[in-house]
Amino acid sequence: MPGGQQIVVSEHQGGGLTQRPEGGGLVVSSAAMPDYKKLRDMVSHRVTFEFDTGAKIVGYIGSCAPPQGAVQMVVLSKAQFLDASNNIVAKYDELPLIPNNLVGFRITEGPL
Repeated sequence: MPGGQQIVVSEHQGGGLTQRPEGGGLVVSSAAMPDYKKLRDMVSHRVTFEFDTGAKIVGYIGSCAPPQGAVQMVVLSKAQFLDASNNIVAKYDELPLIPNNLVGFRITEGPL
């Protein structure tokens, strides 16, 4: 990829981190994905989203989108970002969140 390295996250059995030989990126593997439809049953509940770094996002699920099928987005109220030591890093009254596994990121435009 010209201009930057692409990071690719993919699902493999067993989990782990491997170098992607053809593109120079990283491949992060994980166990089977959870059933995100269960998030609909958690509307109005305080939930915690945990990340591989130990960081967390905690908040009340206000809504899920789309209304049926696989959940692609939730809106949290009274959301807090916590670091690996449980220190509050940021607070938001409302926060849209994509609860799915990250599959990659790359530079799409240069610096501002």
